[in-house]
Amino acid sequence: AVRAVADGASLAGVVRVLAVLLVIYLVLVQPLVGAWSHSRFRAAFDPGARLRRYRRTAAIEWTLVAAALALVAGAPGLDLGDLGMRWPRASAYTAVGAVGLLLSLVLLVGLRRRVDRGVEVVAPAEVSALMPGTAAERRAFAGLAVTAGVCEEVLFRGVLLAVAAALAPGLDPWRLVLVSALAFAVTHTYQGLAGMLTSFVLGGSLAVLFLGSG
Repeated sequence: AVRAVADGASLAGVVRVLAVLLVIYLVLVQPLVGAWSHSRFRAAFDPGARLRRYRRTAAIEWTLVAAALALVAGAPGLDLGDLGMRWPRASAYTAVGAVGLLLSLVLLVGLRRRVDRGVEVVAPAEVSALMPGTAAERRAFAGLAVTAGVCEEVLFRGVLLAVAAALAPGLDPWRLVLVSALAFAVTHTYQGLAGMLTSFVLGGSLAVLFLGSG
């Protein structure tokens, strides 16, 4: 019932090398870049440090998406649909995804109301350090949230799974889910163990929804 990702895609020659390099960057280099960027941010005490952190993260993610689009343009059989840019099909997975999205929105609205009432919200130190504190930071953080919502899906559910399926056609859907979940967890190493576990569960859930909905 799960659509084959990158069915018929051909990754050969230079395109294959670029695809492997992009995946290596996502799985191995990006976690190091994220840790470096976060430590640099935590070491800076000037008022503009948080805004620079937001902008640096956004610039990196959009650059990686541009690289992914260039890869699609050069790979026969690989198209934007393999990166998730197609309408989802109706299935039990999309129903579960809709319910999950609704529950997430309810939780976020409740959290926002607690913050508005002045209730202290406890979060890991590495996460709370990234939270905006001024109007300018809130605007920039909103842009970063959109960036993460688009770019990380294209990269960790789209291009990563498409390349994995093209390079190893025998991988079953659940192994692809595990690949996406592990890569997503590792890239959030800077958030500590709790952040990595949360990212693992979230990444795996989104991969199930991605594959199951086509």
